Amino acid sequence: MKFYHPTVTDCSIVDYITSKDWSFANSKQAIDFYTEMNKFNIKHIAPDYQNQIPTTHRQYCIDNFDKLQDIDCINTHLHEHDNAIQDQNLAVSYIDRGKPKTIVAVSGGSWLLQLTRNSIEHQLSWMLDHYTDYNVISIVDDVRRSHRNPVLYDSCMYKGINDYLDSPEKLANYIKQLIPNTEYNVIADCKNGHSSCMLAYHLNATRVLVLSGTTTCDPTVVFNDPFYAPVNDRHNMLNFFQSPFEVALRNIAFCKYIPDKLVSINSIATAMPSTEFTYVFHVNDTGFKLYRDELDTSLPNINMRGIKSSPYTFGNHYITLELRKSGQLDLYFS
Repeated sequence: MKFYHPTVTDCSIVDYITSKDWSFANSKQAIDFYTEMNKFNIKHIAPDYQNQIPTTHRQYCIDNFDKLQDIDCINTHLHEHDNAIQDQNLAVSYIDRGKPKTIVAVSGGSWLLQLTRNSIEHQLSWMLDHYTDYNVISIVDDVRRSHRNPVLYDSCMYKGINDYLDSPEKLANYIKQLIPNTEYNVIADCKNGHSSCMLAYHLNATRVLVLSGTTTCDPTVVFNDPFYAPVNDRHNMLNFFQSPFEVALRNIAFCKYIPDKLVSINSIATAMPSTEFTYVFHVNDTGFKLYRDELDTSLPNINMRGIKSSPYTFGNHYITLELRKSGQLDLYFS
């Protein structure tokens, strides 16, 4: 990929990034690119977005990148994993209560935040002890793979969660061995939206809940959108930090041979007519509208609904906290 910046010209960082034709399949180039993009963010973007990833965090990631391969503790400050069993180098945390139903909770995350916090974070781990009528499995991508290629990992689960369970199908087979003979309910958000539906297909899950998530692995959905469309075969480098752009890179790298029936939530729902797919989003989430527009709600097993701001609203995209605090997730799983 080649990049351009729409306004900045007198900057050595921008000059370096825009002067090269980057191959993100090359680990060395991927590390070099992300390092320079972090430097660019610190200089030109981060001061206006300190509430997201502060400049001190990005600088820490530049200076301590090699520590990514040594993260060896799970984030237990809320003691959400105290009653759970950990597996797969802390990428899996689960409780088997012998119940007939199992929640498979797939969490995303940022390797930058996990590196600065020196912990592996399961954002949905609160479900482990909360939903006692279910067995619960919390799953994350092994953040150590980001040390090998910070542009393409985490893989948004298209390459599974580690080098052993390196596909949704292998991950599903592992889950079925871990807690067999149950009814699976899959929940995921954001970058793991579509891939969680692929996982659900291989689990033959009963229900899938996607919160503000992707709906397809077709990268043209992103790159044909006017906001992300390249100009003279060059991409706006400002888009690199946008989630749809991140996911599209994974789609190009990992989704070339995915069968047609698994390419979108629509095709998966068509192949699984007995499985209920529910898609929930915030009505003001414009960033993922390009994914919502792909959903075919005329299919009888796809339900989509938008929520408006409430006293529990955290933001227009990340709605999991809002649904948790307002009791809507409890209602869904009741």
